Amino acid sequence: YPSSSSGDLKYMSSPVALGPLLQPGSSICRLECVNLSEKFESKKAESPLKIALPTQSHRGLFLQNDWWTTQTFQRSGSADVAARRYLQLRRVGPSEYIHFDTNEPGAAAAIVTCGGLCPGLNNVIREIVNMLYAYGVKKVYGIIGGYK
Repeated sequence: YPSSSSGDLKYMSSPVALGPLLQPGSSICRLECVNLSEKFESKKAESPLKIALPTQSHRGLFLQNDWWTTQTFQRSGSADVAARRYLQLRRVGPSEYIHFDTNEPGAAAAIVTCGGLCPGLNNVIREIVNMLYAYGVKKVYGIIGGYK
């Protein structure tokens, strides 16, 4: 990839108009997930990541709540005019403010999996725990037996 003059990677992901990319009859469907704020009031605590990093290093690091990512558009060639359904998901990543205050007494997190054979799941769990620690969570529980 060519390097950008500003040193960041934003040049690799820039907004585009979707109309010219979609074949007639194609659609984009947003997959909305339940948000924590629907069940619990947000503490809007400043992210420990923001506090730990120098100001110039986290410029552009934190995502906005209204950022979405669209599934990659695909065609088999210029003759391919088939309508397709594409998915959009909310972008995830570090937030400037976090929902829960990790400094509150009793603040903890729990990780639940569905069980079964899943190559790479241990790595995913390890990275989740590492990020929880980076965010200031002091206790992380694993739920034995998963979903029942």
